[in-house]
This record gives sequence, C-alpha cells and structure tokens, in this order.
Amino acid sequence: MEAARVLDVSLTPRTLIISKLLLGHAKKVVQRSDEALLQPCSPTLLTFRNLDVRLNANQAKVIMESMSVDDLLVVSCEICLLPKLAAKPGVVARVDEFIGTSRRTSCCSKSVCRQCLLQSVAETLETNWWTNLGVTNWLRCPVSGCGAYFDMGSFVDVNTETLLGIWGDDDTARHLETYHRAEAFRAALHRHSPYFSDESLLVASSLQNHLVKIGRMHPLFNPVFRVVHRIPDETGGIPPFRPGRITHFGPAMMRTVSVDHNGDSINVPLFTRFLRKQDTPKSCIICTDDIFDIHNGSAEEWLHLCSGFHGAWMWDILLSPLKLELQCHHPIDFCTTCLRSHLKAQLEQHGRGGPGQLSCPSVGCGRKLSYQELQLYGDPDTFTLYDKYLQLDALDRLPNFRWCLRPECPSGQLYNDDDDDDDEEEPLDPYMYCNECEFDMCFVHSVPWHKGQSCAQYDSMPTHGDPEFQQTQDWIRENTKPCPGCSENIQKGDMCFHMTCTRCRYEFCWECLADWKLIAPDDPEDDTYNVEAHKTVCPFRTNGVVPTHISGTTLEEALRRRADDQ
Repeated sequence: MEAARVLDVSLTPRTLIISKLLLGHAKKVVQRSDEALLQPCSPTLLTFRNLDVRLNANQAKVIMESMSVDDLLVVSCEICLLPKLAAKPGVVARVDEFIGTSRRTSCCSKSVCRQCLLQSVAETLETNWWTNLGVTNWLRCPVSGCGAYFDMGSFVDVNTETLLGIWGDDDTARHLETYHRAEAFRAALHRHSPYFSDESLLVASSLQNHLVKIGRMHPLFNPVFRVVHRIPDETGGIPPFRPGRITHFGPAMMRTVSVDHNGDSINVPLFTRFLRKQDTPKSCIICTDDIFDIHNGSAEEWLHLCSGFHGAWMWDILLSPLKLELQCHHPIDFCTTCLRSHLKAQLEQHGRGGPGQLSCPSVGCGRKLSYQELQLYGDPDTFTLYDKYLQLDALDRLPNFRWCLRPECPSGQLYNDDDDDDDEEEPLDPYMYCNECEFDMCFVHSVPWHKGQSCAQYDSMPTHGDPEFQQTQDWIRENTKPCPGCSENIQKGDMCFHMTCTRCRYEFCWECLADWKLIAPDDPEDDTYNVEAHKTVCPFRTNGVVPTHISGTTLEEALRRRADDQ
C-alpha cells in the first residue's frame, strides 16, 4: 500500500492483488471479523466485475490482510496488453478475468481476457456473419494478425449465445438479438441452391453497406426490426426474426441480383426487405396504382449513387422502369408491371415482325426498345419468344433459308448442301420437306412441290401445255401477292392487314400494296392514319375501317368477323 501511495497509483483490488502476487505476500491470511468481511469490496464479495473500484485505506487493509492469492496468476491479455488475473489450472476463482479453463484461442494460442473477448464478439456480430456458411464457427479471432475463424466452444467452454448471456450489462438483450438475427441471415443464405461463394457474399456485403451509406437501405440490424418491436403471435410469444427465402424474380424479402464485378457479372443476395421506400407514391398512368418505389431520383442520379456497384440489379429492384429514361429522355410515369404487359401484347400483335416494333408505351414517344431493355423488362416468356423471332429474322436473311408455305405453319428451315466435302460441285436437290408440318416445297420456285416433275420440267410446262401448270399459277395468284420491296411471293395469314415482309422487312397494305410508312404515323399506338395514302382502288380508302383493327385471311372474312363481334 505504501508503494502504491508513493507511485500515485489508485488503490484498487486489482493493484493490491497483483502487488501481493508480485511481492510474494501470499503468506498468512489474517482472519477478520464477519463485519469486516461483509463490507463492499471485501474478499467474500469481490469478483472480476469490481476489481477496479477505488478503495479507501480501511478497505485496502481488509483486502491485503484477508484475501488469499495462492490460487491466482497474473496473465497479460494479448489484446489490451494489461496484466489480468487468472485462476490457476483446476481452480475456480470469482476474480478470474478470463473465460474458460484454457484461456487461449484455438487458432493462435493467445490469451484474451473476458472484456476484450466480449467486446470483440459484440463489435463483429453485425459484420463477420457473411461468409463461412454452414458451420457454427463464423466468428473471427480478435488477435491482431490472426483473424482466423475459431471455435468459440473450444476456447471458452461455452457457445456464443451463452457467452453473450453472461455479458452482465444492459446491452445483453441487444447483443443476443443481433446474434440471433445474424444466425437467421446465415440460415437463409445457406438454404439457397446453388450455394453462394464467399466472393459473392463479400460483394453482397459491400453492396448493402453502400446502400446503407447512401441512405437507400436500412441497416440489417436496425433496431426498428428488433424482436421487442414485433407483435406477439397467437400463443402470446414474440415470433423469431425470419428474413424469408431468396428468389430470382419478383417481389420478395431477399432476391438474387446481378452486379458488375471484375469485368463480368456476379450473382449476389440482396435483402430487399430493408430497402427504403418513398414516403409519397407515384401513380402509374396505365393501371393508376400507387407506386412506393425506392428513393432513387432520376436515372442519371441513380447511376451516380450506385457508382462502383453497377449492374442489372439497379433497375431490377425498382417498381418503375427507370432505365428507359436514359434513352427516352422523358419522365417514366408507368410501372414495370404495365410495361411487361404492354410488351407482351405488342409481340402477340406483330408476331414474327414484332422485334422491331416493340416500343415505349408513353404517349408521344414510340421509341423502339433495345435487346437489352427487352431482356431487362420483358417477362421470361415474352423475352424467349422475342429472342426466337430475332433468330428467325436473322435466318430469314440467309439466301438458303425458306419459310414453310403452309399457311398455318410458323416454321422455316435452312436448305443445306450435304455434299460440302465433295470436290466436284453437284446440283442441289430442290425438294424441301418441312419437319414441323410435313409440307413439301420447292426451294427454287418457292411453291408447293411439283410432284413428278423436275424443276426444268416445271419451267417448261407452259411450252409443253401441262394441264397442272395453270392450276399452280392460279394457286399462286389466288393465295399470294408479290412483296413491293423484293417481289417475294407472300401469303397472308389470319392477322391484320398491315403486312411486313419477312425477307426484306418492307411494310405495306395487303389490299393495295401501298407503302405503310406513308399510311401510318410513327407512333404505332396512334389510331389515326393517312387514308389518302391508300391507292384509289383500296377498300380502306373509303370504308372507314382501320387496317390494323380487323383480322382475317380475306377482307370479306375480316369484315364479317367485325360485324359478328358488334
């Protein structure tokens, strides 16, 4: 005690016990009266929690005379580097400042005191849970330079939940809730198939920390989502926190999204439940529903806010198709759901010619959407059909591709030379057979197959007076019309009277072959059209009917359908 006073060191149980250990005062213990032993900070009441309280002279004297230190050791903590009290092996002491019998980490065998261990666990509960899924030891060693995952049980003889339960302060409930929520997040991620890689999870962690930083996401451990704020269930108990399942498409508490990463894209989980929504909704001009979207601003502002984390996710998570704003240059006043329905209806209306017709639904815009925009905003079935039509269009431009001539058949195929490896060039067999509907055709003449005749004989039929020649010509004349753009014979299907040549993409009126660009305005949704652009003999010039509003293989059939519907 005299040394402590001289060195101006506060008299505390810790300084007195350490001085007894270091100076060899662990000798005879004087028995004091019961009254003295029941004073605050007496040896009988002393624990690791009050080792640093200040003592007066009388209290210090009681400690020095009455407390035995034979079962104690002084051990330096690897984290705080302070001398700490530890019980000797096999001994239980209330002043032991370490947890567990080994006192050492299982990874680097360093001694870490109770206070430093608990503080490290509490500080990393919200950050270290992202990786090492499927195992219980997801906490990292607090020793500088180590950082390995270590088994808490082998270190402190208790699990993490028990460790947090003996914290002994007002934050115990908060720490336990944080731990339970981290475990729920980990379980949800672990259920996803295929498993997320640690690289993907680290990108997800960085992304969501960034969204929190820019104010577009609540922290995953925000107190507003704590158990104590939730309503009891029918049993009267508070239900556990459940983050939900991860999906690839549509609204959910969690979603798999695509983020640009190292020159490629990577799929990562995003806890969309925690995204901040606008307080004031926008109304969709199509369905009139209120849209509470994420706080994003304009498309340019959203791009800037997401700098460093660009990718399809930026637009996927929004309830309005904001990306269109970058090319349309007007506010987007409709929702993503209505855009999907619009694109599906347009593709169904235009059929194979649809890929070049799909446009922005905003009044007065009519901009044709790109492949990437269809991929982003079309539903899976619509985009699959759109992509198929694009492939068919590319095939149609090949000189050896032919569509099936059967009116009901949508198929086509390439006419391949099976003798490509022969040195001598031989004439190709002009006979074509549709694998879809079994229709026979002639590749050379683009007519139904002239059975029993070669192409040369078919060409000479007018000279030889073949009786079937006129029948074939009549069939072509009655069922087809030449495209004004490329003269290819075109047979009309059961759709409207606005035609698009599948070979040269020329658009025209089926009845008078007038150029459609002179008839219709740029906006495909506009019902007005230039009736004077039809040729004088065209029924659409005088009958007051819009060509795109009726459908049928002939005008008579289409008008009859229209009358029946009315």
